Amino acid sequence: MTQESVQLLNHFYLILNQKTGLVLTRNQHGNLKSRLLKLFHEFSINEESLESVLSENPAAYEKILEEVLINESYFFRNEDHFRVLREIIFPVFADKSSFSKEKSLRALSVGCSTGQEPLSILMAFYESPAYKSAGDFHVDAIDLSKQAIVTALKADYNRMQCRGLTSVLKEKYFKPSGTGTLKPDAGLLEKISYVHSNILNHELFEGVYDLIFARNTLIYFDDVNSERVKQKLIRALKPGGYLFLGESEIGWGLGERVQPMKFNQSIIYRKR
Repeated sequence: MTQESVQLLNHFYLILNQKTGLVLTRNQHGNLKSRLLKLFHEFSINEESLESVLSENPAAYEKILEEVLINESYFFRNEDHFRVLREIIFPVFADKSSFSKEKSLRALSVGCSTGQEPLSILMAFYESPAYKSAGDFHVDAIDLSKQAIVTALKADYNRMQCRGLTSVLKEKYFKPSGTGTLKPDAGLLEKISYVHSNILNHELFEGVYDLIFARNTLIYFDDVNSERVKQKLIRALKPGGYLFLGESEIGWGLGERVQPMKFNQSIIYRKR
């Protein structure tokens, strides 16, 4: 790789951080280099024109950003989280609702990718023995990738995208299409609101959510922006609400407002 290419890539990583708050790992750098350089060539980008093209050509910026973002997802990723949700947390909420005027729950899926996580949260709710007494349930889902949100809205999943689903869940919550894919029932889809946005800049109201899933999201921000996002998520939780993080994010300081709780191999954070 030429010195000019190295300088161009390093300049791009800096601009990416300034625009999105994202920081790429060394492994991502290695996997992305050739693909990014190919896109830079496609849009006639050099180091001198990089900033202007990314600012003035939305199509180029979106295509390059999509190349950076990871849209790999599957149903019930880290199944233990969903077991805890199904068997412990939802029954707790159902018990609380018996003594509360609020008969609804709201969750947020951050970095929802192509939609498998919010759908998994909903299925865990409906599979919980306590769901009938827990009230209504809605999931807000957000992702920086426009392409991922489009796929989630289409909600037409191929065999690879459906890994993690048991045959029982496929039969109960999905319908086959004519092309060999599976589509979730309309009743599930109407419970999800998808938004294309960056959680770093997205406005969240205080005390709105009973559950927040932000798994493997914070690791892609630098330390300053990661802290901003964490504090934003904590504020958005209701007292007694639960925050789910990825395994590699366990142990990151979240302050005295949350209490870490261990369930088997999983650590989940509860807002005091």
